[in-house]
Amino acid sequence: MNKNYFLSIILSLLVFLPVSILQAQGQPQAPDKVISPTHFDISQNLRDVEPIPPGVRTRSWKDNLIKNKMGFLEEFSRPSIMTGPDPVLQDEIGSTRETATVGQNFAGVSNLNGVAPPDTDGDVGPNHYFQMINLSYAVWDKNGNQLLAPADNQTIWEGFDNGQPYDNANDGDPIVLYDEYADRWLVSQFAVNTSNNKYYELVAISTTPDPTGSWYRYAFEFDNMPDYPKFGIWPDGYYLSINQFANGSSWAGGGIAVFDRNAMINGDASATALFWNLGTSYGSLLPADCDGTLPPSGSPNYFVNLGTNLLRVWEVSVDWNTTSNSTATLVSSLTTASFSNSSISISQPGTSTKLDNLADRLMYRLQYRNFGDHQSMVTNHTVNVGSGRAGIRWYELRNTGSGWSIYQQGTYAPNDGDSRWMASIAMNGNGDIGIGYSVSGSSTYPSIRVAGQTAGAPGGLGVLDIAETSVIEGSASQTGVTRWGDYSMISIDPNDDATFWYTTEYSTGGWNWVTRIASFSFSAPTPTPPVANFTADATNISTGGGVNFQDQSTGNPTSWSWSFPGGTPNSSTEQNPTVYYNTAGTYDVSLTVTNSEGNDTKTVTNYITVEDAPISYCSSQGNNWSYEWISNVQFGSYSNSSGAVGYTDFTSEIVSMESESNVTVSLSPGFSGSTYTEYWKVWIDYNKNGDFTDEGEEVFSGNGNGSVSGSFSVPAGATGTTRMRVSMKWNAWQTSCETFSYGEVEDYTVEFTTSVPVAPVADFSTNATTVAEGAIVNFTDQSANVPTSWAWTFNGGDPSSSTAQNPSVQYNNAGSYSVELTATNDGGSDMETKTDYITVMRLPVADFTSDVTVINEGESVQFTDQSTDATSWLWSFSGGSPSSSTTQNPSVTYNTAGTYTVELTATNTVGSDTETKTAYITVNHVVVVPVADFSASATSITEGSSVTFTDLSTNDPTAWSWTFAGGTPSSSTSQNPSVTYNTAGTYDVTLIASNSAGSDTETKTGYITVTSAPSTVTLSFTDFESGWGIWKDGGGDCKYYTRSTYAWSGSDAADIQDNSGVASSFYMTNGVDVHTPGYVELKVEFYFVAVSMDNSNEDFWVQYYDGSSWYTVADFDQGTDFDNGTFYVATVTILESNLNFPTNMKLRFMCDASGNRDDVYIDDITVTASTSVTNGPVRPILVRETGRKLLPDEAEEFTIYPNPANNVLYISSDEEENLEVYIYNVSGQMVQHVTLPAGSEKVDISKLDEGIYLINIQVDDEFFTKKIIKR
Repeated sequence: MNKNYFLSIILSLLVFLPVSILQAQGQPQAPDKVISPTHFDISQNLRDVEPIPPGVRTRSWKDNLIKNKMGFLEEFSRPSIMTGPDPVLQDEIGSTRETATVGQNFAGVSNLNGVAPPDTDGDVGPNHYFQMINLSYAVWDKNGNQLLAPADNQTIWEGFDNGQPYDNANDGDPIVLYDEYADRWLVSQFAVNTSNNKYYELVAISTTPDPTGSWYRYAFEFDNMPDYPKFGIWPDGYYLSINQFANGSSWAGGGIAVFDRNAMINGDASATALFWNLGTSYGSLLPADCDGTLPPSGSPNYFVNLGTNLLRVWEVSVDWNTTSNSTATLVSSLTTASFSNSSISISQPGTSTKLDNLADRLMYRLQYRNFGDHQSMVTNHTVNVGSGRAGIRWYELRNTGSGWSIYQQGTYAPNDGDSRWMASIAMNGNGDIGIGYSVSGSSTYPSIRVAGQTAGAPGGLGVLDIAETSVIEGSASQTGVTRWGDYSMISIDPNDDATFWYTTEYSTGGWNWVTRIASFSFSAPTPTPPVANFTADATNISTGGGVNFQDQSTGNPTSWSWSFPGGTPNSSTEQNPTVYYNTAGTYDVSLTVTNSEGNDTKTVTNYITVEDAPISYCSSQGNNWSYEWISNVQFGSYSNSSGAVGYTDFTSEIVSMESESNVTVSLSPGFSGSTYTEYWKVWIDYNKNGDFTDEGEEVFSGNGNGSVSGSFSVPAGATGTTRMRVSMKWNAWQTSCETFSYGEVEDYTVEFTTSVPVAPVADFSTNATTVAEGAIVNFTDQSANVPTSWAWTFNGGDPSSSTAQNPSVQYNNAGSYSVELTATNDGGSDMETKTDYITVMRLPVADFTSDVTVINEGESVQFTDQSTDATSWLWSFSGGSPSSSTTQNPSVTYNTAGTYTVELTATNTVGSDTETKTAYITVNHVVVVPVADFSASATSITEGSSVTFTDLSTNDPTAWSWTFAGGTPSSSTSQNPSVTYNTAGTYDVTLIASNSAGSDTETKTGYITVTSAPSTVTLSFTDFESGWGIWKDGGGDCKYYTRSTYAWSGSDAADIQDNSGVASSFYMTNGVDVHTPGYVELKVEFYFVAVSMDNSNEDFWVQYYDGSSWYTVADFDQGTDFDNGTFYVATVTILESNLNFPTNMKLRFMCDASGNRDDVYIDDITVTASTSVTNGPVRPILVRETGRKLLPDEAEEFTIYPNPANNVLYISSDEEENLEVYIYNVSGQMVQHVTLPAGSEKVDISKLDEGIYLINIQVDDEFFTKKIIKR
């Protein structure tokens, strides 16, 4: 039961010391050959192939055993027997984490072929599990449902090159792998018992992700038997290792092959492989098989094999463009903890039959993972842990950028008397390690179990902390054969990159081995505080030396705080810092490690011992001291007298000097007779580097034939002890290392002291004094007088005390807490206490309720705050009024139906919390009985006219029922109907407005008045083209105009000018009867253009004669109603209600201009009469005509027909431009506008009422106007 202490000590020696390289790096080796496939085809869908049933077959060459050539390496022919315990032994079942959870657990293929061993392997894909053994296979879905029943492996190769030596081969050593990067499957096995005595590796790649579908099948020929083939997947190839046997029996060395992966997954019949023969010194290599994140771009694949207490690592790089550039290189041999793999005896209950252990090689797979900051590979092999009992030695190799090294290793062999062996190991994407293996012993039948290690190794490096779990226990011993294995396989589910799938064999009796397939996973570890621990690569160093500290804490710390008194730096937050010590002494080291669950501190007192490095100095002396010598030296209070010697070593004498002080010097010579001039120098080796040549180290010089004196200053940084040299030379200056003829040299030891220290004055500050529960507070020492140590007490803090200068403390519980600091140096100590210094508050937790959550429109909700520890509130009410509030318990009104979210943010000094309740308030729409109401577009109309009714009902009616007396239609359910009235009369209108709450009726009596359609006749039309017609010239200032320019149509018009009264007018010759027919309205329409009427008082007017008097009915003022040079059409309406309609009505046009050159030209006068008043204004309507009027001959190119017209009017012209057609009624209102494309003639006028219209046709900036009649 020695795991806890023996193991940790050994690990510190093995894991953190540099790994020694036992063998020189090999030279890159080019491939020995390029292998092309012997044959290629594409199989049928495997699910459609008639399965070849498995069964015992005649294979005399195998003697019913699948051969495995063991003992092939000279290296293992005499394996060493290790004495003493395994240095990395774990003899307890892990207990720091729960056991694995077994998920799927179903039977695999059993011994249907009568062979041993099964060579069990299988892999898991997104939807399938594929197992392949000697000599059968089967496929399941991941719930354990069999999709392909067990069949002979020959089925996979059925029909592959019939008649060839490898046809119908099923010789064993199968491998199946799922290629997660291509979503394809790989299966292989060798064909070695062939009729032509040649050796083949058969490889198949699925054409789709479905392993029950078709396969690309390849055969590759090898020179020697490719025994124990093992595949690994890499981005640029399928990597294969083999053990070669010449003629199937003589050891021929290890081999490496790389198959062109990209070509094979695309079904390239010419896909090739590269082959390296490694020679007989190496065998049973494993290729790296990649899971999860791909390796860095361009990375080689790695192969590893087992040696005596070492692992060898090869790098294999391929260049498919220039294959000769490909290389295989032995790059390193990594020293392992010592092990023994001999004399292993695996027992079973009730039989003397021992099971084979295959301890001479690594077990499949060598799994590779890329974690970004490092790459990892895991593998294992079987070792003797004592008394022949088998255990599992496992390794994690890491590469952080400078090559592979052993990161951790362990031997798993719980001390229960059982053997554990034939394992397979893998690491999931979380960094957890899973391992499956066989278990057997004198009281345990061969069984299957699994264990593991939590990511981060909280139980210690090399320790499987996840307790052993049984997959299935055997029920009998295997007898009749010793073979077991030769391998098993663990893989990772690609769907979650976390679940492990393991397959291997167990025993139910005799030779009747069976296999099992199981998935298992690890629950999240229970978080625990870390446990601090560390080591150093050296604890005794010389001044200036460095120490590499290694964190060995357990429990997954996430931060580190080191304290290095006397070191540089004196603190660090790195996990593995390097520290330098420049001053001799003995020093403590402290490490505090922290994670989310807490922290732990370890302090090692007097851990680092620093000694001054021995320093040698140059020699210096006087050769003749019989005439003069150093008689006395004085430095401050120190005085020393000496005799006559060329050199004296007084280094045992201590000359004390205080740093930052001034030292007095007095040096006296001794003479035997005559006196001489002597030259003096004093040097002090301040930086202790063994010489006196550095700047400032010559501290005094003087000369004379008697005593010399002076002083020098000791620098502030002078500490410890060092050498001082005093030299006296006759008659010349000397150097510190000179041998001279006459004089003397003396060496002393100087000890530097400092002034008496002053006790500190303790003080401190913090980054925050009011914090939330769980917050970390950073304290800063602000003590005066340079304290050298600190003792903190934190009431309520975690930790509750600290010796760091600037500690960080977590406060987890609300309250007010005192902090105390004692600061100490050589002068004493001082304490500072700050009472209730830290206030810890709970973060608020927002919550609320309301008196109701379902209301009607317009109702209010009372909200009640139920937050804890809040001091302020911010509410948000979508759809509410108000929409926000800072009141603690607000009331909110909701006016619109809908579902609304309410949000409350509760805040206090240390933080805030938000509670959002989605769709919290439901506001129902309130349905109220409508109030019916409506309006009409017109209430007085003529027969045949239409009225549009508009619903004005309130309270959201959803249905409408109208009744229209006299209307067409007589009823409607439209909301806003349009109704036509064809018969004169006065009519009621009724509306019933309804919704789900009821209905309301509104009736408007006599609402619509319909009068008879007016009878309108044209009394006269005069265009002056044939003279005055019904009009008469009033005098000299009225002329008949014939020159076209100022005529609206044709060439003739009437011209009135000046201001001569009647002489400036024209009028009807004869009166017209407008009384007898019963007319009530007259309309006079005419066209005019003015010239030179530029006085604002100039105007013209229209007069009406009622049988007795003339009345002006329309007046047109220049500058107000018209401008010069522009044609206008004017309509004057005269009502019988305003003027008498006689039997002899006349009309007159009269001008009031200022001269004979001020003219108004009037043309195309139309007079109509109606028996009813038409809509429209009574005052004159002017319509401005723009552009240039076409001359009569120009207008002749336009033909308008027929005229009168019914529903269609045609306009014919030679224009190549679009025509703009405007139609005006007699009131001057534009009633229709049409754009006629060039070449088009037809204008639809069907919607116009009967009557006279003016049609204005414009093209570019020219126009002409003509009257038309609509029938």
